[in-house]
Amino acid sequence: MKKKVFLVSAPSEDAEKFYKRKREHELKLFANMKNINPELYQLGIAYLGAVLEQKGHLVKFFDFFDIPFNVIERKFIRKVKKLKPDIVGFSLLTMNRISSFRLVKNIKAINPNIKIILGGIHCSTLYEQILLNFPVDAICVGEGESIINELVENIDDPKKLKKVKGIAFLDNKEVIVTHPAEPIKDLDSLPFPKHESFLTDKSDVAYIMSSRGCVSKCIFCSTQVYWRTWRSRNPKKVVDEIEYIKRKFPNIKHIWFYDDNFTLDNQRVIEICKELMRRKVKVTWSCGGRVHPISYEMLKYMKKAGCKLITFGIESGSPRILKGMKKFITREQIIRAFKLLKNAKMNIGALLIVGLPGENDKTVNETIDMLKKVKFAAPGVAILEIYPNTELYELAKQKGLLDDNYWLTEKRIPIYTCEHTPYELRKMAFKIVYESHKNKGILCLLSFAFKKIFFQHALTLGNIKNLLFPKKTDKAVGC
Repeated sequence: MKKKVFLVSAPSEDAEKFYKRKREHELKLFANMKNINPELYQLGIAYLGAVLEQKGHLVKFFDFFDIPFNVIERKFIRKVKKLKPDIVGFSLLTMNRISSFRLVKNIKAINPNIKIILGGIHCSTLYEQILLNFPVDAICVGEGESIINELVENIDDPKKLKKVKGIAFLDNKEVIVTHPAEPIKDLDSLPFPKHESFLTDKSDVAYIMSSRGCVSKCIFCSTQVYWRTWRSRNPKKVVDEIEYIKRKFPNIKHIWFYDDNFTLDNQRVIEICKELMRRKVKVTWSCGGRVHPISYEMLKYMKKAGCKLITFGIESGSPRILKGMKKFITREQIIRAFKLLKNAKMNIGALLIVGLPGENDKTVNETIDMLKKVKFAAPGVAILEIYPNTELYELAKQKGLLDDNYWLTEKRIPIYTCEHTPYELRKMAFKIVYESHKNKGILCLLSFAFKKIFFQHALTLGNIKNLLFPKKTDKAVGC
């Protein structure tokens, strides 16, 4: 039986400031790509929608991630009343949990018979807490594409639900967790995500995921728990998708690879580049990667094939901090990667985190020293945040900073303040930004703040003021 399904990405806790910037056209994605205005859309619900449509279900998308809650709430509720969906599915991240739960309650207040399904990294770890505290009918634990159709078709029958792998639900007030679903081994078996439901004739940036997962075990990240293993798509299939997007939307100028580790398999990247050049696909692109392994040969192919930017999450320049965070990279590998990219004349992006366990003036100075060695003056600097189902979260709980009930509140994602106050952390972040720019002057710093926004958790307009003029306050978790 065909179902009418709404797929929703609710507003993030930072939606208001991103919305204001978008409306004022203050920022561009890349300093050297002046005509590009990125419109980020959520590939998760785009994939799920494509899978559901293959089975004949009627799908409508609502991507509100960068739009404030007060802007969308009434309009969305009116849509629910008017279109009467059978099921509403939410892509639940920690940063949009608050608005998601508000909408869930609103929907059930309108019509208790509408089924609510949650999926995503936040509810895959806290499914029991969510089921016991919110009117949710089922939760996908892990990847949803392989189970979503079976879940949708059996959502009304608890007996049949028990046979669906990889879900959690309530049955007579008891939390039922079914046998885990296996990770999707063949990502090419999935249909292309529904780009056409998010892009328009005016869009100039599209997003593609060519691999899933990560080989690192960073103490602050739950990616490895959610995706479980690193898997990649066939290079030809990746380029097929790019050509598909270009045919549908000829105005697309740039592709953003949404992978956590696009460059992990150097030979695969080279094959993608060769395929792009062989087919003469006219598009530029950018990606995120690891500093190791990375080869000069791969970088030269990337440059020829249109790559404009590689962004690395290097986090720190301190050997002790790097070892403790379990990213499995070294300071020497970071320096080597930067030298290779500069020799290949590639644009580099880098993200740093301040406040990792053991951070102090010495480790901050080691990071600054490394940035000076590689002559890099535009890092994105984030203050360490705590996410559920991470080693850092368990450490914070042991130290009494927070507990599982924190996620039931409407507080923001907490920062790690077990060793430093928020004021001290902002001073550390400012020191890194200032020292890496001081030879270029304050204008370079301000230019960076306005131009480099390629990651949500990097240094942004909202906190550049706090870094330039830090307030001496000791507000704690979720400040």
